[in-house]
Amino acid sequence: MLDHCGTSYEMATLFGMIFGVISGIIKIILLNLSRDSTSFILKNIIDDWWIIKDKKSKFIMKKYASLNRMLFYGLLTPFLMYTVKLTLEKIPHTVLIDNTTVLLRTIPISSECWNFSDTPTIIYIIRFVWRTFEFMIYNIVSCGIDLYFFVIAMHICGQMEISNMNIRDFMEIHNGVFKSEKFYAVINRQKYLLDLMDLLRESFNYVILAVSLIAAVHLNVIV
Repeated sequence: MLDHCGTSYEMATLFGMIFGVISGIIKIILLNLSRDSTSFILKNIIDDWWIIKDKKSKFIMKKYASLNRMLFYGLLTPFLMYTVKLTLEKIPHTVLIDNTTVLLRTIPISSECWNFSDTPTIIYIIRFVWRTFEFMIYNIVSCGIDLYFFVIAMHICGQMEISNMNIRDFMEIHNGVFKSEKFYAVINRQKYLLDLMDLLRESFNYVILAVSLIAAVHLNVIV
């Protein structure tokens, strides 16, 4: 890069990788700082699946869980396909330069002018595999933390829908009889879910801010 080696696309891809790694590290650090809050939320999610037995409530929870699965495949699949594309593009191949056949050996996320033809084969293979592994880990961390947030948020949305259903159908559930203790339990559940939403917001506030700032810097660099 310092020798003006590589196309604009290759440099932009490299910068994207660098900023993505920085973003992933910052996400992990910030989430680790709020691990008590997120652990508390996750414990409640596990308890919900364990305690709730009502069929209607289970149906709503499974509906949101299926949305999470779709989101998982929708985010992770393109990243992994992109990893495969970049890896296949860098498989060693021969090119014709000045009527001479040259073996071109590069690694993923690098320019074709960074030729490793003089590098021992075993060292080259290790570097190639290691770079591919790095890129896969980067993709998993990058979208994995985003999925972590969305999965928690979607579960809380499902619990809010269940709570709203219980409030709406309260009289019907109890055969037209108003039971104050049951009603207070429903209201307390609603308040508890709102508190969980606040806890989730506080846990991810700085993560979202940091990622937004890094994305803004990245756009300014490549434009």
